[in-house]
Amino acid sequence: MKKILRKETGTGITVWSDFTVMLALTGLSVYNGQATVFYIIYLFWWNELIVKAVNRIFKWRRNREAQYTVSAAAASSGPLMAIYWIFIVVIFGFVASWEDKTAIQTNFSVLFFRNVYFNLNILFILVTACLHTLENDRQLTANPSPGVTANMIVLHVSIILGAFVFFMVVKGFPDVFRPENSWSAVLMITPFLLLRFLVHWFSR
Repeated sequence: MKKILRKETGTGITVWSDFTVMLALTGLSVYNGQATVFYIIYLFWWNELIVKAVNRIFKWRRNREAQYTVSAAAASSGPLMAIYWIFIVVIFGFVASWEDKTAIQTNFSVLFFRNVYFNLNILFILVTACLHTLENDRQLTANPSPGVTANMIVLHVSIILGAFVFFMVVKGFPDVFRPENSWSAVLMITPFLLLRFLVHWFSR
């Protein structure tokens, strides 16, 4: 039986280092009141986009004959990522936070790259994507293994989890998840970070 989840390259140390850096930057954003559920889901969206883009650029540079294959893959995944972007921005960026002015301001700062911690996370993702691709340069010329990437699994589940957190948990316990309660942000974002760590750990 074929595995649904594509085998990811990297060691346990790599997974731990990625998780630690993202946890530290996200923790700082939570501490400074600059993190929301939109922040973390949008970060996962950028994670998938950056990794895909870096892999395709390196593949194209290594093997010009693969240009047609890369273009076909981009044509198939591009619309899906665009749909995800619209859904994430509209639902999690605005609709779910419409009554919370602080969250809306934070979401706008994330969307327009005015959130320092979010920008540092993006930069870290870009650097690690390039390093991982260079480290596994020989595998880029081979046919990709079938299955769904860990990043895509994280993105899919995060959207479902985010909808549950917003419309079931936050709405069900308004006294706990108040804008002035910094611990509410910790409770909301922690499951997403654990999800990312576990998926990447088991996809090694």
